[in-house]
Amino acid sequence: MLDFKLIRKFLITCVLGATTGCVPLFNNLKTETQDNLLLDAKNEIAEAIDAKRQKISPPKNVRFQSAMIKNVLAAVKKDPNYTLAVISEAEALSMVSVAESGAKPQISSTAVLGEVAEFSSPTIRSQGARLGLTLSQLIFDGGATASSIELEKINYLTAVSQTKNTANELTLQLATEIVRYSSANQRRNLLEKKIDLLDSMVTQMSKMVSNGLIDKSSLDAAYNQVSEFDIELTKMTLEKEMLEISIRKSFTGPLKSLFYDLKSLSFLETWPVGAWSDDLLLHQSALSVLKAEKNLLKAKAQNKPTFSFEAGASSPLEKNKDNSLNVGLRANYIFGDGGRRAATIDAAIKRYEVSKKSLAATKEKSELKFRTAVQRFDSAIETRALTNKKINLLVNELQTANAQLSTGRSQFSQILDMEIALYRTEDQQLKNLAEIYEVRLLMAQISDKLIVLN
Repeated sequence: MLDFKLIRKFLITCVLGATTGCVPLFNNLKTETQDNLLLDAKNEIAEAIDAKRQKISPPKNVRFQSAMIKNVLAAVKKDPNYTLAVISEAEALSMVSVAESGAKPQISSTAVLGEVAEFSSPTIRSQGARLGLTLSQLIFDGGATASSIELEKINYLTAVSQTKNTANELTLQLATEIVRYSSANQRRNLLEKKIDLLDSMVTQMSKMVSNGLIDKSSLDAAYNQVSEFDIELTKMTLEKEMLEISIRKSFTGPLKSLFYDLKSLSFLETWPVGAWSDDLLLHQSALSVLKAEKNLLKAKAQNKPTFSFEAGASSPLEKNKDNSLNVGLRANYIFGDGGRRAATIDAAIKRYEVSKKSLAATKEKSELKFRTAVQRFDSAIETRALTNKKINLLVNELQTANAQLSTGRSQFSQILDMEIALYRTEDQQLKNLAEIYEVRLLMAQISDKLIVLN
């Protein structure tokens, strides 16, 4: 399997030199890092040719809720975008063999059936067949063929990265929707229970109003609050149904199997500071720099001559002629092409410079995206702690108020306000948990820890 280790080495070198536009890395077009990358790519491609189709599975070294991710991955593997990425990867692998064939011996044969006429006096005609066999082997072309092979290897590595990136993005999207779906379910259940509680309180308060024990304004306030909760319940039901529609686009099984208690899910509480450097988009940008470099080398090779060895044998069409054999060295050089080669090189240089700037920009974007997610996570964790503390205080206050109700030291209106405050805080706790897991999924996707291909 392609593990991108050398790509990461190449990437780190680029990142270290990003402040100077990666100039130290590319002053010499043949560096050890790049040579190792291409050598490793060659070995990995050779293994991949005989390997089975890659499978997706959760990462073994990351403590995710495996049940959710497995359900998600089952849907991802059926997604048309992922299927298309797999096909593109297979195509890119085939193109490596196509490019490598240019450096191997080329054998061709010809056959001619016909007649040769010598217009003399008298005319001599010979009928028969001519057979020919030609062998050619490229010796030198300025590195054009070698660059083409390396370009296809880079294209293959890029396609592999794109396949995984596609799976990552699809997994993030569906897993996030499942977290929101679970949150919507739990929040709706919480509100239904609170409405049931308020209904029973309203019934009690109605009796007390009839007996003149409490003021009718307290009952009106309770009715208003129940009405507000009913409206909120309608909105939550709509939100849940919209999420179901979205999830149904990717998942055909029973939605009940996708429901998860947010309080039972677990993620790693720590994340490496430099995890953003594993962003697949950053890897692809680094490969684009390497690809632009190889395109530049290929363009420069057009200014050099090509040499090839050729050997051939053919039988004559005339019966009285001998077979012919030729062996030699063919040289070819274009002296003038109207400026095509110079324009190609100039364009390749510009693409090369643009790719380096794009790498630096992608690096900054990946780092910023990850650091922003870390800040969101830290803030959500802090909010969770404060919310839990507030819930404990409200529960204690509510217990005390209920105990004092019979003695007249507390009133129904106070308890009603406390129940509402407790609900709002518990609802905020569920939204906060959903935020934590959504951010964690995003951090895992950025740092290439969400899934593994094997």
